[in-house]
Amino acid sequence: MRVKKEVAHDFPREIGRPATNALLHGGYTRLAQVLKLSDAALLARHGVGPTAVKRLRAARSLKPKK
Repeated sequence: MRVKKEVAHDFPREIGRPATNALLHGGYTRLAQVLKLSDAALLARHGVGPTAVKRLRAARSLKPKK
């Protein structure tokens, strides 16, 4: 039986499970970390497509400022 380890992250659900898993596997857990990457760097990750990149960029404007 496989046991999945839940990793805390703040990525929007709308990017999809493949993109979320690709980012987590790359060591990213915060949206702020991912937003520092170029679109090309994000698209180079297997599982992250153009729609996920667009949704990540859109999420930046939805995050409340602290």
